[in-house]
Amino acid sequence: MLEVSMLGGFRLLIDGQRPQTEVGRPMRLLVGFLCTFLDKPHRRERLTETFWPDLDPSRAHAALNTGLWRARKLLSEGCGADGARFLLTTGSEVVLMHSSFMSIDVQSFLSKAASASTTLHDRRCSTYLAIDCVEAAVETYAGPFLDGDDGDWVLEQREKLHTRFARVAVDLVRAYGCAGRFEDGIALARRILAFEPHREGTIRDLLVLLVRNGQRAEAIRYFERWRSLLAEDLGLEPLPLTLALAAKIRSSDCLAGPELGANEYSAEAAY
Repeated sequence: MLEVSMLGGFRLLIDGQRPQTEVGRPMRLLVGFLCTFLDKPHRRERLTETFWPDLDPSRAHAALNTGLWRARKLLSEGCGADGARFLLTTGSEVVLMHSSFMSIDVQSFLSKAASASTTLHDRRCSTYLAIDCVEAAVETYAGPFLDGDDGDWVLEQREKLHTRFARVAVDLVRAYGCAGRFEDGIALARRILAFEPHREGTIRDLLVLLVRNGQRAEAIRYFERWRSLLAEDLGLEPLPLTLALAAKIRSSDCLAGPELGANEYSAEAAY
């Protein structure tokens, strides 16, 4: 089994062990690119321009051929003797085909995120089934795509994948609120904010969850720290909706009731 992990940094394992084939930075990025865009053909010219832009065309094509040869060796190591057949080169195009012998975390995350979205919005599914499904997607996201690398295509995919993670994670925060699992919701909201500290909707969710969990004083302290951070980083004040929530938390304990039902929890509904 060939395991390719790109969320949180690049990792490559074959049956749980490091591969014998050497994997340097250009090779790592080439493999990452092909695995990210699985089953999609790529013109050789685009690959050479993307990964060897500083080489003249003949040397860039030679470097690509070497990279593809090493990629086939990896596939043979991880997918059996005929594993190389999954990397096709037809004329001017290169395509890496899906194989049951390959495990690619990006593809797994996207598949689970799609299932999570469908399940969460299916009224026939219980809250607990929906939470299990969304948790599976969130747990797959180990961190930023190809963390430590750069390049236009890397940054573009990093932003797309993180946006997808944030959307699913916010759904899960609110699902935890519906189920009365406030501490789980608080932990996940803090994880989202570690990546996006200025995400104001998640700030409001966190404040509500803290109050519902009996941590009203912590909610007030957290808001004040975050308000100072927002002013320092961006020179901005919180939105009126957020200020109104903070004022409500300071002035009363009306949010600190029992566990909320499935139709009652959301930051907006709470204030």
